[in-house]
Amino acid sequence: MKVRKNYAELLKNTKLPFLYILGKIDNFIPANIYKHFELPANTTLSILDNSWHQTYIEEQDKTVEILLKFSNLI
Repeated sequence: MKVRKNYAELLKNTKLPFLYILGKIDNFIPANIYKHFELPANTTLSILDNSWHQTYIEEQDKTVEILLKFSNLI
C-alpha cells in the first residue's frame, strides 16, 4: 500500500457516491483520517464507535445497515 499510486485528485473530483466506514478505535487508520484530505462531494461517512480495523467483522449488523442505506442512494 505504501507504494501505490495516489488517487486523491481523482477522488476529489468524482461525482460518484462514495462511502467510508471507519472504526473509532482503529490503531491502523485513525477515525479522523478524513480530515487530512478532501472528500468527494457525494460522500457518506460512518464512524463506528466499537470497531477497530475490521468493522465488517466487529460490528456486522451496523455495517450491513450502513451498506444497505448507502446502496439505496445509488
